[in-house]
Amino acid sequence: MSCILQSHRLVALIACEGRMIRALEHARVTLSMEVESSPTVLHVYDDNDIRSVLFGTIDGRIGLLDIEKTQSFSKWIIQDNQYTSAISCMDSYKMVQIEHKNVIVGRQDGNIEVYAIDLSDKEASVLLYTTNCNESVTSLCCGIIGEANYDEILVATYTGRIFGLTTQSVERNLNTDSKNYYFTTESVQRISKLK
Repeated sequence: MSCILQSHRLVALIACEGRMIRALEHARVTLSMEVESSPTVLHVYDDNDIRSVLFGTIDGRIGLLDIEKTQSFSKWIIQDNQYTSAISCMDSYKMVQIEHKNVIVGRQDGNIEVYAIDLSDKEASVLLYTTNCNESVTSLCCGIIGEANYDEILVATYTGRIFGLTTQSVERNLNTDSKNYYFTTESVQRISKLK
């Protein structure tokens, strides 16, 4: 993963199994930061004027790095003893209309979680939504994907299954009498192009 510091230098960050996160500049290790647990994923959290590096660990926690000032581990953002599965992927996107972007987490046990976080206060991290897809989540991406004006999470699993989670109400397309789901005309056209 690469990020640009305030000094406008491009720096590559590498998460290492030996509980280290290293910064590379011009093919040299310029900074080594030790953390309490092995990092599994790095993510640049960019929200308005806030630009931080978040990392997920093998024991399921999310931490914050202070690359600019102290050049070290800053604090734990999400430290929940309930989840011990490794974090395999992470994204940030404004899914819920609150002040800051949400952090969306994919775990190896199949959990997909949406958190509301405030980087200035550890206690302000709140789990908003969770679901399990019964397969290891390898990647996720957020945005407006299938239907205009509805935010979605696109998920890829270890076995290659790709699916989406949407904020769109499915009741809109559900016939309560026959219990059938009706696709929009646009969705039918997209599906027919795939055949």
